[in-house]
Amino acid sequence: MPPGCAPARGARQRRRRQSGAEGRYPEYIVVPAGTVLALFSAFFFAGIWREFFSAGPPPPQPDIKVLPRLVLIGVNSFLILVALAAVFGIWFGRTGGR
Repeated sequence: MPPGCAPARGARQRRRRQSGAEGRYPEYIVVPAGTVLALFSAFFFAGIWREFFSAGPPPPQPDIKVLPRLVLIGVNSFLILVALAAVFGIWFGRTGGR
């Protein structure tokens, strides 16, 4: 790297750190909004369960190979746990708000 690039890179890093959202939004806005978004994602990850417990006629046979149920259940269960962990992180972690 040329010797003249280091000061410019340092100035850019300083400016980037100062322009963050930390402290910009009050905590009473950050916590409910984050909670709603994380629970919204958990709700839709849990939507896969309707495939297993649906009433009515069975769906038509697909033309392609279907994912095994255990893989589908495992991945979606993991994603639900990640979304719930995000909710607890929002509730009990530092948000950077005022």
